Amino acid sequence: MKLPTIFIVIASTALIVLTLNASKIYKTVKETVYVSQPEVKKDLLLPDLLMLPPRDFYITSSNNTRFLRFTSTFGNQGKGAFEAIGHTDEEKKITYAHQYVRSTDGAGQFKEIGQFVFHPDHEHWHVQGYVQYQLLNLKNGQPDQVISSSDKQSVCLWDEQAYNLNLPGAPKRGVYFARCSNQIQGISVGWSDIYRARIEGQHLEITNLPDGDYIFRYIVNPDKRFLESNYDNNTNQITITISGNKVTIK
Repeated sequence: MKLPTIFIVIASTALIVLTLNASKIYKTVKETVYVSQPEVKKDLLLPDLLMLPPRDFYITSSNNTRFLRFTSTFGNQGKGAFEAIGHTDEEKKITYAHQYVRSTDGAGQFKEIGQFVFHPDHEHWHVQGYVQYQLLNLKNGQPDQVISSSDKQSVCLWDEQAYNLNLPGAPKRGVYFARCSNQIQGISVGWSDIYRARIEGQHLEITNLPDGDYIFRYIVNPDKRFLESNYDNNTNQITITISGNKVTIK
């Protein structure tokens, strides 16, 4: 019989061993030390993360610097939720993040995915390395060089808006809420999280960029750090036209 994957949990007064159960672990555990990285089970209800085509493009200026701003919508069309659970190393003052994925037999599996990071401008916690944005010029009608790029951005994830409740397993009501804590975040099947253009980080610098057509590329899960059922739809792009301070989608 194959033994379940285990975590060792260090509480203030005792050493406790837990088997993988539901995500309720985050409510009672102050610190979780990851023991091993298990092989990925074949019956996992994996998420399928994607970003819908960006919208609400506009240009702002500050201190002689121009910014292209945009709204991003992150969705999940997989068979299971994307769920990130945090645990804090109090000595190192680091909050690590693990993805928890349920399986068809009712058990589940954890995978290391980096850290929860505190975003000082947003004043809450983000999942590390979730998305990246790039602007490319065109050469002979084809994408050429990257002329502006964001870092691999962290985001707070929650069920803000339903976008396809006809997907199998999609809950009629949101499961993950806008607490943006370092304990648990996620996106349910058929739901989406919206980052509006006015929010800090929703921009690319375009100072001295001439008018013309450009490729706006967006990459979810850029390092393939999160388990998904499909990585082929993580990168997409649209063509935009910049004319002065006006931006249109072609």
